[in-house]
Amino acid sequence: MTGVNLKHLIWAAYDLMPGEEISGGPGWAGSDRFDIESKAEDPSKTTDAQLQQMLRQLLADRFKLKLHRETREMSGTHLVVARNGSGGLKCRGQ
Repeated sequence: MTGVNLKHLIWAAYDLMPGEEISGGPGWAGSDRFDIESKAEDPSKTTDAQLQQMLRQLLADRFKLKLHRETREMSGTHLVVARNGSGGLKCRGQ
């Protein structure tokens, strides 16, 4: 990985969608960039889950990352296709 910030590393390590809320952490987590070079023992047999676990361990070792997951209720807006097809889009607030 080249030129990635800490938030992107967390999204990748924990299979989150880019843009998902990450609260707490240092102010530079979304701005400072890092290059990571790593290689699995046998890349042909390494699964995505194993690569994610390796990245999680790197984050814990290098950044002293500790986290917990929680569900929060938030307001938002959904953009949906109208029943009559793509001729009209409707926006519904929540």
